[in-house]
This record gives sequence, structure tokens and C-alpha cells, in this order.
Amino acid sequence: MVEVNYRKLAYYRTTVQIYKSQNDIRSVLQKFGLQGIRFTDYKDTGAIEFILLKDDKELSFRFKFNFPEKEAYQRQVYRGLYHYLKNRFFAVEFGITTIEKEFLQEMVLKLPDGSTPTIKEIVSKQLAGLAYNSELQLPFKEKEK
Repeated sequence: MVEVNYRKLAYYRTTVQIYKSQNDIRSVLQKFGLQGIRFTDYKDTGAIEFILLKDDKELSFRFKFNFPEKEAYQRQVYRGLYHYLKNRFFAVEFGITTIEKEFLQEMVLKLPDGSTPTIKEIVSKQLAGLAYNSELQLPFKEKEK
């Protein structure tokens, strides 16, 4: 987990309660037709989950974030999350992107083994196993002789 200095970040000392920020987030999500909205936290990780009904299919999304131990920092994180998510939805509202594209990395997949990771978790795991070198090698470019 990344070490965060909450005292130097926006919304430090906010008095907005967590439930108020959660309700604000819920309002933004509902405005765009998202359902099944759930907030969870366990130890140092929080998550917001929601469902988009599209073409008679349920697309599930899970957005994870650092969840600090101290309640004052929790209020700060939730306020930051509200503004962060609201701004992502501005891009959807302006037609710059779609919900599916904007939240692609948070889309939940059900794998054959029954696990339900997000696309970000799958890709991160794959990237961790790759070896990088300093030369850019494109698969479609033949090496010069």
C-alpha cells in the first residue's frame, strides 16, 4: 500500500461526514442509471461497486481505493472520491467517453474458476510477470538486417 500524507491533500479537516459523501456519490451514480450501488471497507481497502444494465446484460464494476484507519482521513478520502468520480462522469455527460470505456479497468469479470477480478487486477498481475528492457520492440516491425 502506498504511504499517503493526508495532511497535504485536498479536503484535509473536512467536516463532511462519510454518509453524506456516500449519498453524493450514490446520487451521481444513479443519475447515470447505475444500480446495485454498494460501499464496503475492510482493513486498509475500500470499494464502491455498481451495476450498469446494458442490452439486457448486467455489467458490474468495482472501484477500490485506500481506506485509512483514522476517521478524519476516511472523511477526506470519501470527499475526494466524490469529486473524482463526479469528474469522470462529466466526461461521460459531455460525450467524450461512455461509462463502459471510462470504467473499463474497474469492470468485473467472472472467470471459469469462479473468481471475480477486475480487468485492472488481471492486467496488473500479467504486467508484474513481464520483463522489461530499455529497447522498444514492436511486434509488427521486422528487425533491420
